[in-house]
Amino acid sequence: MLPSESQRLASVAADVPLQQRLRDLEAVLAITRSMAAESDLTRLLILLAAACSKVLHVERTSIWLVDPTTGELFTRVAEGVDAIRVPKGRGIVGAVAEQGETVLIADAYADARFNPEVDLKTGFRTRNILCVPLRDIDGTRVVGVVQSLNKASGEAFSPYDVELAKIIAAQAGVVLEQAALRESALERKRLQAEMDLARHIQQRLLPRESPQLSGLDIAGVNIPATETGGDYFDYIPLPDGRLAVVVADVTGHGLGAALIMTAARAFLRGVCCRQSDPAVLLETCNDLLEKDLEAGNFLSLCLAAFDNGDCTLQYSSAGHDPPLVYRPAEDTFVELESTGPLLGIVPGSSFEVSPRLPLQQGDVLLFMTDGLFECMSLEQETFGKDRLKDVVRRSVAQSSKVILSELLAATSQWTGGQPQRDDITAVVVKVVPPG
Repeated sequence: MLPSESQRLASVAADVPLQQRLRDLEAVLAITRSMAAESDLTRLLILLAAACSKVLHVERTSIWLVDPTTGELFTRVAEGVDAIRVPKGRGIVGAVAEQGETVLIADAYADARFNPEVDLKTGFRTRNILCVPLRDIDGTRVVGVVQSLNKASGEAFSPYDVELAKIIAAQAGVVLEQAALRESALERKRLQAEMDLARHIQQRLLPRESPQLSGLDIAGVNIPATETGGDYFDYIPLPDGRLAVVVADVTGHGLGAALIMTAARAFLRGVCCRQSDPAVLLETCNDLLEKDLEAGNFLSLCLAAFDNGDCTLQYSSAGHDPPLVYRPAEDTFVELESTGPLLGIVPGSSFEVSPRLPLQQGDVLLFMTDGLFECMSLEQETFGKDRLKDVVRRSVAQSSKVILSELLAATSQWTGGQPQRDDITAVVVKVVPPG
């Protein structure tokens, strides 16, 4: 207790027996010691409410904390009632939090700020009220409010009660703020651990190695913008012996998009066990997704089926950004346009399958999501597909893995170290000599 607090208490305690003053001071010290030893915020609030009721000789005490995000006041501990939230400035506790001044009310029902709804719900009758602000360690910011109701003796709150409550609040405010900060830090740590686990699980669903297919050199990568993302790629053996290369992009990113991605991957893999036609695969997957997705949720997807026997490609694309085919022998790029709508929006949508596209040795195919070419420079200029094509052209003699690395390096340099704004997924397929 600070000397100034002790002096204020002494100045209003002339009519209070010395024995009672000593007991009260001992009780305040006991409260301070108990709070210092308690690290759990909820138990600390319960301890403070019970101690205030005992020391001030009141029927009920509630502890209100200020939500730093919304400015609302909320109580986890209100003896006799459930937890409540009120806007800052509303009601008596709201006024104390907003103005930072102690409020003493002799007749609650005569005060326009008093809300009798809690009394009506619980059958409790509020007579008089003492509200004291809880301040932070600097004493400049209100972090909560202590509200005590009804002197047990039926008398009014005295100036001595007010000073005693202020002393308790001065000790409690600092301890509660520290406990709230610890709890917030622990909650952030817990959430981060959950997000790390979600990221780990999602990354394990992606291919861990490239497929070994005669005549094709394949490499893929997925880089989410946050812990989890809505892009994905996959390699799926089809019943007719072909290999399906899949790249998809769920609207948005983050945990919600990741959950949709996981569902889409499961649906597609399940359907691929019994069907090889790319168009039928997308039609079935679309209908399954449409039943589960809410309005505004959808995904684009491209599925390309490679046949290494005669080195041809067939594909179906659901509103996905066109994959690029680079033919170095002719120095030309071909874009594989969509053959159907986005997935998960309209049930019964139909998709077309492309004619078989012959591939030549040295051809490079790039399947990607828009995060690869829509990344922004410091001057807010997009990387664009023309620069993407230039990277493919100058690295075409390299392996698919090196081509992919060159693409990522070029886009990373373009952004100038800015945080990634969208998920990035890309798969490079290069036609090589069989063997």
